[in-house]
Amino acid sequence: MIFCVDVKSVQEIVELKSALEKVMEERPKIQGFSAPQLKWNKRAFVIRRKGVITFMANPKVLWKFGHIKSNEGCESIKGRYVVKRPFIMQVEYMDDRGNTVRKTVLYKKARIICHEIDHLNNITIRDVGKIWWGSKYVRE
Repeated sequence: MIFCVDVKSVQEIVELKSALEKVMEERPKIQGFSAPQLKWNKRAFVIRRKGVITFMANPKVLWKFGHIKSNEGCESIKGRYVVKRPFIMQVEYMDDRGNTVRKTVLYKKARIICHEIDHLNNITIRDVGKIWWGSKYVRE
């Protein structure tokens, strides 16, 4: 179990962003990747939406509304899982320059952000979802 701590310095941001973006470049189909997946105990991740990679550190969900069932995969777990994710939410985070950003995001971006925040909290789609029976993998 990895216990994640807040990112505190610009130097940490630079190092984390570089390492996480490298993974995204190597794996062009993934939508997000978190520091714990690289065995770093920092509250940071990157997401890719519409070709744009965004770095987020110390994220906090301020509010969320509604939910939609999402069919998700993960680089850390084989198979696909059905997970409930918010339809709309507001998130606050530190960007790659150390600025605090507050954004309201709709379903697709909210889904990716929630998935990565789960990683920061040591939660996987296996913990919060149900196996998608169309998957060739079976829950162990």
